[in-house]
Amino acid sequence: MALDFSTLDSATRQLEKALQFSVSDLAKNPELFEQFRNSAVQCFEYTYELAWKFLQRKLEMVNPNPQIVDELEFKDLIREGAQRGYIKTPELWFEFRRLRSISSHAYDKSKADLVYSKSNELLFEARFLLNEISK
Repeated sequence: MALDFSTLDSATRQLEKALQFSVSDLAKNPELFEQFRNSAVQCFEYTYELAWKFLQRKLEMVNPNPQIVDELEFKDLIREGAQRGYIKTPELWFEFRRLRSISSHAYDKSKADLVYSKSNELLFEARFLLNEISK
């Protein structure tokens, strides 16, 4: 059974749009920048969640014993993905997880800025993953 990657593709496109708006002329208005940044943070969260779940599904498909994949800790899942060439920079994925965790528990400007600052890296990594797992 083939995976339908359209949701992950859509998520990366939305993240890209949010990031483009955040550096557009419109974002010179501080209030609009805040909205664009917040949109990018939400897109970061959604893209991250979809990306690692699609990685897990792909690893289940290529592993002779899919149950082993289900039992992997997150870091081991990412490492397995990197060994198979699906993940480019595992350390970044560990950082994305940390950022996702702090962004989901409480909202404040400094946390939003921190997540926003890594959004371009997630976009690159998620696109790399999408390209590799959809081959």
